[in-house]
Amino acid sequence: MEPIQKELAKEMVMVVEKGSEKAIERADSTSSVESIEYPDGGLRAWLIVCGSMCCTFSTFGFVNAWGSYYETDILKDTPASNISAAFTIWCFVGFMCFLGIYTVLTFIDVSAIRAGVSPDFSFYLLSIANASSGIGRILTGLLCDRVGAINVIAPMSLAAAIMTFAWPYARSQGSLIAVAILYGFASSSFVSAFNMPVYSMGEMGDVGRRLGTVMVFTAVGALCGPPISGAINTTTGNFDAVSYYAVQWEKADAVYSFRFGPRPGINVMTHCF
Repeated sequence: MEPIQKELAKEMVMVVEKGSEKAIERADSTSSVESIEYPDGGLRAWLIVCGSMCCTFSTFGFVNAWGSYYETDILKDTPASNISAAFTIWCFVGFMCFLGIYTVLTFIDVSAIRAGVSPDFSFYLLSIANASSGIGRILTGLLCDRVGAINVIAPMSLAAAIMTFAWPYARSQGSLIAVAILYGFASSSFVSAFNMPVYSMGEMGDVGRRLGTVMVFTAVGALCGPPISGAINTTTGNFDAVSYYAVQWEKADAVYSFRFGPRPGINVMTHCF
């Protein structure tokens, strides 16, 4: 029995030694990970920046090359210029509209106070416009399903432009309420349905990328529009020129939407030209 016990004891010692070696190896690897120092300035740091820039550069190149896929696959018979132009024009339309569409909503309460409306009531004008916009968005969705998004967006954008032009001439509480109701209703169409035409500009599997690109343009317009309007107001001292500025973009939106936007039964790629 003694030889057997000695063999078992040797095997146990070997197992313990192997386990200790693995534990030491794990401890060494953990300490090596924790001891990594990330560059804070210098050549290595700028090399990382340069590498990140190259990755971003190539990634956005791939993202923006979606038109090439359509050109070589599902839209072989469509000129490349038409493929890229349809989407580019719609991005530009969204940018133009959002440069002016938030002007009235941003400054209607300020203009009301200057017209003599009580500050205790003027801030309700935005709430009134938003309530009207809620109704308009629901009706826009219902109408777009029946007659197409562009056939709703174009006339409603024109109506919003007309109300923007009328806004500085509203000098009483009642007239400003009317402007808020009508403008909120008219402007709701583009805000709620501008993404619908994008669905017909390619396959559904690519719609997320197209929507994201369009929203980048509209976000820039929405970000820049109100400050530009404010700068115009500061320079001129009134809202007349502000109204003219916003009207031009909203009117252009209506015209370009109707001219270039896809409508039911019309090929989006050939309709642009």
